[in-house]
Amino acid sequence: MLSNELGLGVDNVQQIKAVLPDGRYITANRCQNQDIFFALRGGGGGTFGVVTEMSYSVHPKKPMQFARISIAGINEDVISEFFSALIANADKWASEGWGGYILPAGVGEASTISLGTTMLDISEARASMQPLIDLANRPAGSGTLGNASVNSADYYNILQAIIAREENLIFPSSAWALSSRLIPDESFKGDNQQRLSSTLHNIINTARGQDVPASSTLLIYAVTPSLYSRTMPKTDLPGGPGASSVSPVWRNGLWHVILTRQFDGTTTDPSTVQEIWQTTHEIMNPLRELTPGGGAYQNEADPFEPDPIGSFWGEENYARLLRIKREVDSTNLLTVHNGVGWDETDGRYSCYPDIKV
Repeated sequence: MLSNELGLGVDNVQQIKAVLPDGRYITANRCQNQDIFFALRGGGGGTFGVVTEMSYSVHPKKPMQFARISIAGINEDVISEFFSALIANADKWASEGWGGYILPAGVGEASTISLGTTMLDISEARASMQPLIDLANRPAGSGTLGNASVNSADYYNILQAIIAREENLIFPSSAWALSSRLIPDESFKGDNQQRLSSTLHNIINTARGQDVPASSTLLIYAVTPSLYSRTMPKTDLPGGPGASSVSPVWRNGLWHVILTRQFDGTTTDPSTVQEIWQTTHEIMNPLRELTPGGGAYQNEADPFEPDPIGSFWGEENYARLLRIKREVDSTNLLTVHNGVGWDETDGRYSCYPDIKV
């Protein structure tokens, strides 16, 4: 919720201590072992070493304005209008420090928004959210389309409430298939707005049509460090001693969109698992096609991302990461699926579904 204003986790790391695959125990920061500092901040967990200690920046507590809005999807037109309002205001809201989570839904369900900012006062925050407040307050049946509140709140209490709601969505013995995309700012401009709106709307409907044997949820995370990246320290820009190896799309994107499909984790039928992962991957393909300059967040990515190098890191970052990997782990002791320097013929990956990408 605060990453838009304060940066990603990797932006706030000041120092890392780690054991490398070649046996060295090192301290990495902006002054020493800068290659390792670069690799461990975005290069992928389990690839470059075992982190034993990390030092983070902390930030003073500030008052937060929190918007909680829900809108009933009584028909397709309302859902389209909801998406249009989100997309038309996404860049403006990012510039005002808003960050958080959006859960769009299909017909017969309610879409919800949980966004917060520390950069506006309460009157400014309510004025900023007015397009969605107006939609929620529109008359419908014997009442309105939804409800909306924008109030001053404590960040810790907000976070605990969000965690509690998320935990209610987790069921024992459940498994998840997911696919995701970082949406660049170009997708929120001009005619691209309508294309993005239609694509997201269609993804919801397509996923709902395949809810057996998996239930689907589309999530929009307004968590990219858009505002922070406009004024980030020069030392942390590409080529600087504090540069990180995350996808450049984190810097010019506005949304991280995830499709999750929950299914019975006790299933023993490999074909069922493969079908769920295959359809999850395919449902998100239109969003990949719409955003050729986009990327993906590897910690919440499709394991079968068709272009992991371009999506997770970008070609320039990957070239440096691969050089570092070969220097510190020449035998590929530490390896993860689709990670830097991975070998797809490694027997450790033989249990993965054979997904057509």
